[in-house]
Amino acid sequence: MVEIISKRDGSRREDVAMKRLIEQNRATITRLADHISGGSYSAGKAPKPKRRQKASSSIPSAAQGPPSKQAPVSASASTGG
Repeated sequence: MVEIISKRDGSRREDVAMKRLIEQNRATITRLADHISGGSYSAGKAPKPKRRQKASSSIPSAAQGPPSKQAPVSASASTGG
């Protein structure tokens, strides 16, 4: 006997049932995950606060101007021998 397997639209019945089960028990799952991980599960899911830059103390190096001129280093000098 030959089974013809064709791709159908939508999710499988088993997948829909599993997603519904997970969504209905989301609070319990989250509470267990926090208990096991010591709270780091919810901490990792929480949005991160945006870091504020200091006004004048953090100047990018490109804004400081061109680098000072140095003599080019030859390949033999950089290998050490």
